[in-house]
Amino acid sequence: MHLKQKLSALIGAALVVAGGGAAYYYLKLQPTRIGNPLAAAQVLPNSVVMATYITTTPGAWRALQSFGTPAAQAAISRNWVALQPDFLREANLSYPADIQPWINGLMIAVVPETPTASPAPDSAAMWQPLLLLGIRDRAKALQTANKLRTMAGVTLMETPISGITLTEVTTPQGITFAAVLGDFLALSPQRSAIEAAIAAYQGEQPTWASQTAVQALLSEDWGMETPLIRLYLPDYAAWQQQMSQLGLQGGAPLPVVTGAAVQSIALGIGVDAVGLRFQAVIHLREAAPIVDYQPTAGQVLAQFPGTTMALISGQNLAAIGSALNSASGENRPNLGQALLQGQSERWGVDLSAVNFDWLGGEFGLGAIALATDAPTQRWGGALVLEVNDRAAAEATLTQLNTLAAARGYQVRPGRMGDRPVTTWQHTQNATWLGYGWQDPNFLFIALSGGPSTLAQLALAPTAPLSQQPRFRALTQRLPSPNAGYLYLDVEQITTLLQLNVAQRHHTGTLVRLAPLLPTDAIALLNAVQGIGLTMTWPQPRRGEMTMVIALKRP
Repeated sequence: MHLKQKLSALIGAALVVAGGGAAYYYLKLQPTRIGNPLAAAQVLPNSVVMATYITTTPGAWRALQSFGTPAAQAAISRNWVALQPDFLREANLSYPADIQPWINGLMIAVVPETPTASPAPDSAAMWQPLLLLGIRDRAKALQTANKLRTMAGVTLMETPISGITLTEVTTPQGITFAAVLGDFLALSPQRSAIEAAIAAYQGEQPTWASQTAVQALLSEDWGMETPLIRLYLPDYAAWQQQMSQLGLQGGAPLPVVTGAAVQSIALGIGVDAVGLRFQAVIHLREAAPIVDYQPTAGQVLAQFPGTTMALISGQNLAAIGSALNSASGENRPNLGQALLQGQSERWGVDLSAVNFDWLGGEFGLGAIALATDAPTQRWGGALVLEVNDRAAAEATLTQLNTLAAARGYQVRPGRMGDRPVTTWQHTQNATWLGYGWQDPNFLFIALSGGPSTLAQLALAPTAPLSQQPRFRALTQRLPSPNAGYLYLDVEQITTLLQLNVAQRHHTGTLVRLAPLLPTDAIALLNAVQGIGLTMTWPQPRRGEMTMVIALKRP
């Protein structure tokens, strides 16, 4: 059964159970608590591997309605209607009118299914969802449930367990096991998952919240003003191990640190003042090495022109190369060497014996929009490096110039404005490169786009990216100081795509990309202004990744 069908059956069963006799007595007479992840974790069994909490407060989701183009909002509405379970339409019910008024948060937990003597061919079937639906308005919940109980094909079979009624619900969507546990309706396609939840709720077995790591993770304040969805993975190593036992890939090692060093991961999505906010929190184990985190000063941003439409910035490329090599492991290719070999093949110059130890300062790799009518040169690639030893850097450049000349490049000195520059031009193909210096220790390199890219780099300080309004609006929503930025001017990139499509297909709209992108995806893409991302380590064993997506307004 697909996930959508499985969740449809679970939610349908929840409503049917809410109209049962025992549920009616409990829901009618007992007070309710405010739904939150930690309250739900006190009902979940200890076997939960990971869980996702979805806010159902109307105001939180209503905040999203102030963003997006009309086409994007229409696309979201279409997909939302398609996601609503079939049983709601069959019973003439709708989520906004019949479910939203009473639901008080949704926790979707993942529990490992007890292996059988003959396991299913699909190893993914070894994982089962366990849902907890919080109740806000009991009278409305009972009213909705009673409508569903009259549907054809619905049968119930109740079994008392430790003072709790476990109900097996058969609906047209399938069989689901359910129980009312305090302020929650618990549901799962696996009977043992509900039995474990009952035992946890009655105090017969430890709850998920009894784990110290779970309590810390679910109690954490991320500073997100309007959270919508939060995902919790309190024991990353155990999750990897269980995934491996099921024959599934438990995820590649995380950048900067290896998977074995990670204790827990939490992910969140919420509404920001400019659009959407994504946040990830990584906690390292006590025995793990402390990350050598040095925030960047951000000076490299002033070396890129305001026409930069994509950028990755950071610090100490030499150390990053060493980290990539360490993360590769014994049985994996050396990532640092692979990157170096790839550049050697691109330029036809052997870089293996070249000294790059002077790459200890900031760096930025970007794409710059170019004012040109040539469809193949609408953007140029650029690299800016802050060197900690200019003499060593110039010695390396001299060595590279000699190697390039031996491989058929014409190496020529010149000037771009008041800046001395050097260019490479291959005599037999269009391969081109240019570089120069911004005082005192910033080396700029035009990797593509020809002299137009080089000119913008040479003149960058007169109108830098760091002062560009859209870049500033995004980065001001990100924590600072930080390890650097990933920045995408999505609106400018989309315009570039439109120009290329118009050149090739004689139309001025991105809709001609329909064979590659669905219409709704294009509508959502056109609603995005820009994306900004950064990483920080506010504590030695705590890392945070924050991404903000700036959205257009209707």
